[in-house]
Amino acid sequence: MATAFDPNERRASLAASNGGIPYWEILSNEIPGYELEMTTDRRPTVCQILHSLSVGGAEVLAREFAMAANHEFRTVFLCLDEIGPIGDKLRHDCFTVECFGRTPGLDRQLIRRVQIFCQQHRVNLIHAHQYTPFVYASLSRLRGGISGWLGNPP
Repeated sequence: MATAFDPNERRASLAASNGGIPYWEILSNEIPGYELEMTTDRRPTVCQILHSLSVGGAEVLAREFAMAANHEFRTVFLCLDEIGPIGDKLRHDCFTVECFGRTPGLDRQLIRRVQIFCQQHRVNLIHAHQYTPFVYASLSRLRGGISGWLGNPP
């Protein structure tokens, strides 16, 4: 039977093993300008891409999946427009939640930023909710080397 995953315990043990220095500070000194998420976590990483994590159907679905599958998958969240209250709660629960502040029209820089985010967090699968996140996930995958993706347009 799998034991419950406690992200706070994991972060504390990582900091303790490095003499109290958080792993992201050590890494940022070693690789200037590039922050790669260093983790001993061997679970596959799922990136959920949404407009925001405000209260709504897709947003609740994304949160519920992350919570229910936490023992089997590591989930990171990428919001195109805003974080929202569900995102704030997920951050409090030690999930990675980023907001990219999409500009109107096709934000070409956002395509590359999604790709970099997925590389930094070692994403194995992108789960895009709604049409716009689906487009950005598709375009970022063209150059990103991400092995899988799942789109859920409405």
